[in-house]
Amino acid sequence: TLSLQGSDAVVASKKIEQQIASIGEEYANARVYLQKKKEDYEGANQRLQREKEGNKTLESEITAEERTIAKTREDIADKDNIRHNLEGEVSILKNQLTSFATELANKRSMIAGMNTELENK
Repeated sequence: TLSLQGSDAVVASKKIEQQIASIGEEYANARVYLQKKKEDYEGANQRLQREKEGNKTLESEITAEERTIAKTREDIADKDNIRHNLEGEVSILKNQLTSFATELANKRSMIAGMNTELENK
């Protein structure tokens, strides 16, 4: 019986060694898995940081473009006001020219009438 107990102890010891080896492999696999996940995370984090920097650059460019567009719109509004004012001045000048043309026609008519009177005398 002592021999059987020794044999059982050897079998149990071998089983324990196999379990320890199996657990060691699982632990090593888990460490490899965790290391890969850590590397994946670090890679993703670095990509995220690059994207954030890229976004900051794009936001700066967008802000600059928005300022340029606002200035362009302001310039267009100013030029539109100038055009409107010039159209008003042109209208005034047209009216003055029409008035002068009418006055000139009236004076020519008056002079023609005076010339006719002078010729009749």
